Amino acid sequence: MRRSVIAIVIILARIVYSAYWFYLAPALPIISIEFRVSKALLGLVPFIFIVGAASFQIPAGVIASRIGNARTAGLGLLIMAVTGLLTPLSTSFYEVLILRLIAGVGAALFFSTGAAMLSTAYPERVGTLLGIYNAAFGLGSGIGLAWGVTYAFLGWRISTMLLSAVGIPLAWWCFSSRVVTCVYHVLGLAVMR
Repeated sequence: MRRSVIAIVIILARIVYSAYWFYLAPALPIISIEFRVSKALLGLVPFIFIVGAASFQIPAGVIASRIGNARTAGLGLLIMAVTGLLTPLSTSFYEVLILRLIAGVGAALFFSTGAAMLSTAYPERVGTLLGIYNAAFGLGSGIGLAWGVTYAFLGWRISTMLLSAVGIPLAWWCFSSRVVTCVYHVLGLAVMR
C-alpha cells in the first residue's frame, strides 16, 4: 500500500470516526421524547460510549499485534459504522445504549492503530501527520455536531444512517490493502515525499 494513500485514507477515516463520537448529541432531546426517558438518563448515551472506548484500549492493542494495525483500524471503523446504522432501528433506549457501548469498542480499535499506521508509513514526518490526525478529530467532531441540522429535514434516524454509511467504504479501505492499492492506481495519487 502506498504511503500517501495510507495517510489520506487514515485522515479521512479519522474525520468520520470522530463524527461518530458526537453525531447523536443533537438527537438526544428527540431520543428522550421518542423513548420516554428522562433527561438525566440521556447522559448514559455518551457515558456508555466512553466506557466501551476506555475499557477496550488494551485489548485493541493485543488485537492489533495479532492481525495488524490496518485490519484492526478497519474493524474498529466498521463496528462504529454498523452500530451507527443499527442505532436508528432501535426500539428501546436500552438498545441504543448497547449499540453505543459496542461503538465505543470500535472506537478503541481505531484510535491507536490509525495513529500507528501513520507513524509507520511516515516515520520521518510523524509529528506533522499526528498533528493532522488530531486536527482531523476536531474537524470530524464539528461535523458530527453540525450534522444535527439534518435532523430537522430528515429526522434523526435517516440522518444517522446516512452519516454511518460513510464509514463502510473507509473501513473497507483500511482493512483491505488490495482495495486501497487499486484506488491508488485508478486515481493516480502521487506519493507524498
